[in-house]
Amino acid sequence: MPDVPAVVHSAGSLPNSPQHAPDALRVEYDSNLDELVDTQIRLAHRTPNFRRSRARHSWTTGASAAVGCLAVLSMTADDLDLSLGVFGLLVGLVVLAGTSVGLLYRPYYDWIVRRHCRRMAVDQIGNVSSIRVEIAILADRVWTRQHGIEMSFPWSSATGVEDTEDAITIWFSPGIVVLRNRAFSDATARQAFLARARALAFASSLHSASR
Repeated sequence: MPDVPAVVHSAGSLPNSPQHAPDALRVEYDSNLDELVDTQIRLAHRTPNFRRSRARHSWTTGASAAVGCLAVLSMTADDLDLSLGVFGLLVGLVVLAGTSVGLLYRPYYDWIVRRHCRRMAVDQIGNVSSIRVEIAILADRVWTRQHGIEMSFPWSSATGVEDTEDAITIWFSPGIVVLRNRAFSDATARQAFLARARALAFASSLHSASR
């Protein structure tokens, strides 16, 4: 899929604009299923239920591995004629191995969730190679449209604007808007979007606090 960088321009200058405001910023770019799934995963990682579920599965897997190894060690200890010190050392190693298994299970759990999200996305929109994404920053909200579905997130529900290496992420309660770096024509356009988003989110937080 060719990367078509977007240009930040006035929302009012485009057809089907969400708002004819001369100072509204808007980007358009072609996304894909992988980025759609990545957005869902980012949002999931912020939820307490996801974190609890991943921790529970990780430690259950690690504990099961440790218990299994301890059972085998207990059954073979007499045959191996191990001293108490060596047996204690082996028990410590088994516990350490179980902890390691639990930690290593986390990326595997994330992979399972990502695969499930991708299957759901394919079921919903098909195995498409390109998804047109439009995002506009307006004075009162962030407006998005992708695959013909429009959504609006009011600044009053914004919880933060995150600047990472690969994207600008605007967090809402609930919701998320991710603007990929390749959506911008250059660093200046990206910085303009970032500064505007932060200013509007901050202004909204001050307004909410003053009520």
